[in-house]
Amino acid sequence: MGYFGLYFAAETDVAKLVAAVVEVSGIDPELIYVGPPDGLGPHPGPDPHVVVFVRDEPGFSIEFGAGKSFPERVGGIPQTELAARLCRAADTRALTDGGSDVLGEWLLVTPTGSATVTVDDDAIDEGRLLIADR
Repeated sequence: MGYFGLYFAAETDVAKLVAAVVEVSGIDPELIYVGPPDGLGPHPGPDPHVVVFVRDEPGFSIEFGAGKSFPERVGGIPQTELAARLCRAADTRALTDGGSDVLGEWLLVTPTGSATVTVDDDAIDEGRLLIADR
């Protein structure tokens, strides 16, 4: 998958996020897999074009991924603009690497704007994505 990769806040309403993906991209909801990463293999439906991996963890634990054909569906917009549109439509927050070359620096996107933040290196080592305390 992996052309677009966004990480949504754990408290995100997943149904609202999926509705936002459908609204922004026009993709058939049947082509969106929602569930744990280990459930994708035995998934009985058609091959998904978008995945929304839901993990029961704090921080930014809802992972959105979309393949190479997805940018065309959304008019070629950059990942940061996609994050902004989805956050406004689903009333949530997301993290994206935003193309930064600085290790640990990510872009926090909210329904009203964005800001650069630093993520917690120790949490990343444990497989979690959390904003570092300053």
